[in-house]
Amino acid sequence: PSLVAWGLTTGSPFMNSGVTSLTALMAKTDLDGEAYATLHGEEEYAYLVSAYSLWVGVASLLLAVVGFGRLAQSVPKTVRSGFKWGCTVAILASAVPNGLLARGSTELKTAVRYSALGSVQTAVKSLAPAATGFVSVTNLLYVILNPFVWSPIPATLFVLSTA
Repeated sequence: PSLVAWGLTTGSPFMNSGVTSLTALMAKTDLDGEAYATLHGEEEYAYLVSAYSLWVGVASLLLAVVGFGRLAQSVPKTVRSGFKWGCTVAILASAVPNGLLARGSTELKTAVRYSALGSVQTAVKSLAPAATGFVSVTNLLYVILNPFVWSPIPATLFVLSTA
């Protein structure tokens, strides 16, 4: 229950937990990646993400220099473990739906928008804009509950590569 609550109420683009694809996810969220790429093109978006990643690295180095690691070590082990599990759930909730559909997030957003979950997502986004994890969790729920929308080849490849 606590992981579900964490997944529904978080998803902050400011979280960083090491060298993973989380930086790419943060860049997409922070920079409104799809809209930017549509307006300015893929090449400009690649430059923007490169600059963003560079500044995330610089900020991480500055935090290391000022001793932020010592502060992080004082966090209880159970809290650190919960944070890691929460990040895992958040990454899975955002990756699994895209891995099962042929056109990824584009197809997923369209399908969810026209389902019952679409109106729920819209309502939650307007009432609690900070609950960005809710969208990922409801997208995951939609894909799990609707296996008939899975595309055979991407779904098979996704299952085989993650098994």
